[in-house]
Amino acid sequence: ERVILGGKSQGCCTALDAALTFPRPLGGFIGLVGHLLGCTPVEPNGPQRSAPLHFFHEPDDHLMRWSWVRHGEKRLRDAGYLVRSRRRPDPETHSHFIQGVEGQWIRSALRSICRPHLER
Repeated sequence: ERVILGGKSQGCCTALDAALTFPRPLGGFIGLVGHLLGCTPVEPNGPQRSAPLHFFHEPDDHLMRWSWVRHGEKRLRDAGYLVRSRRRPDPETHSHFIQGVEGQWIRSALRSICRPHLER
């Protein structure tokens, strides 16, 4: 429950598949400019159902199209997963190839995931 998985682009897709097929609860997931694979099982009572799943997308990303991303996030939400999705522009205008902003996105998700554990 203290392990957080994450990835960027295809690494996001792969890490999300690994997280959702892992048999024990994880602490959370952070995905940048990626999406849920069509072959990834989404079990309504899966072990990651209570883990926060954070997704960050660049609105002008033409490689990881919003239609793919949106469909996958809907599958997760419909199954009761805690999806936190943000579409934010890259101030450096790199579209899919985000650079500086990725650190801000990751740290904001980490703060959100870790805050409840730090307040105990």
